[in-house]
Amino acid sequence: MMSVVENTRSIETGYRQVLRQRIAILAAILVAIVASLLLDFTLGPSGIAIHTLLQTQRASGGETSQHQAIELLEKLGIGHLALSYLDQLSGGQKQLVGLAQSLIRRPSLLLLDEPLSALDLNYQLHVMDVISRETRERNMVTLMVVHDINIALRHAAQVLMLKAGQRIACGKPETVITAESLAQVYGVCGRIERCSQGRAQVILDGVIEK
Repeated sequence: MMSVVENTRSIETGYRQVLRQRIAILAAILVAIVASLLLDFTLGPSGIAIHTLLQTQRASGGETSQHQAIELLEKLGIGHLALSYLDQLSGGQKQLVGLAQSLIRRPSLLLLDEPLSALDLNYQLHVMDVISRETRERNMVTLMVVHDINIALRHAAQVLMLKAGQRIACGKPETVITAESLAQVYGVCGRIERCSQGRAQVILDGVIEK
């Protein structure tokens, strides 16, 4: 009987410990919810596009300016989405909000990984024009990873071409992007020709048979 009583007490003690742990977890969750509500009350709902920019601006140590945030969204062509929730946006629209968050920090070095991947042709041209202009006006360095060779050929000042992590060529776009480098890196037959407006462009003729 004694062993049974000791086991019962052990079970009761264990139950109380589990109960205390759960109460502590619930209390922590409640504190987090209250903190989140207070933040939303100060800056507005964190899920709204304009407020994500204001939060980013404050987190980077700058003064929050709703005018600057709206102006930046308008530059990127999404000013009409300023009061939209992020979960209501398409993948491309979210990508543009993310770019706006990067730019509003006013960095001296801007790192972009496939910033055009979810955008249609109109937005691709528009966004690259914005990035080029902001890079010049802010006198910053922009390093961008792209797979679209024509984007690099048209917009980049310098190109670094890699294959399997190894450097193949580096320099001005028209000296790096050649029929030889396209064959070496991508295994394709290609050529660089100028269009009627004088812009260089890559034209692919096919895959190199092994």
